Amino acid sequence: MPKAEPSSFVWHARTARAPRTTLDIDDPEAIKVFWDPLRQEILKALTEPASVNDLAERLEQPAHRLYYHLRLLEQHGFVVPVESRRVGSNTEVLYGLTANRFTSRLEGDALAAFGSQPQRAFASAARQFDAAMTDPDVRDRKDGFVATATTDLILTPAQARALRDRLSALVDEYAEKSVRRRGARPMVMFHALFPKVDATR
Repeated sequence: MPKAEPSSFVWHARTARAPRTTLDIDDPEAIKVFWDPLRQEILKALTEPASVNDLAERLEQPAHRLYYHLRLLEQHGFVVPVESRRVGSNTEVLYGLTANRFTSRLEGDALAAFGSQPQRAFASAARQFDAAMTDPDVRDRKDGFVATATTDLILTPAQARALRDRLSALVDEYAEKSVRRRGARPMVMFHALFPKVDATR
């Protein structure tokens, strides 16, 4: 009987300015660092190089709280200083992402470190969807586009892997086009592919 392929996650940067490369995360401790909720907000906010003070303003967080989290992200290779600038008599360091795509195979200790991230991701996507549906401009189709789909499929493991890879490639294609321009706005896409089980068991 062939060995089952482990689950995986793929995280795409929200910027076209990150290096066009994939960073594979195989260290359980790094996975924990990566998925911390505040650190996720920091990574998502790095749509362009930013200092701690820039991030504090964007995230509405005190700067002193972000230093520790940025240091951990840097230690594990997720962010890197990319430039510096003078602000009065001080020099500010600007950080950027090290890749535009982060992936990990979830097995063993890495799967345990991943923990309840799927539930948090679903909950976060649901909150953002609810907010969009109650926004008048989105609801009236003046300033947004909403598409939803839930489908039951019957797939072999090979077909499931092929679908996963095609979805990832498609997201990669549009992530590279994800730049701010007239008429464009931030969009959220959330997709998950998993075996269907009887939830009442």
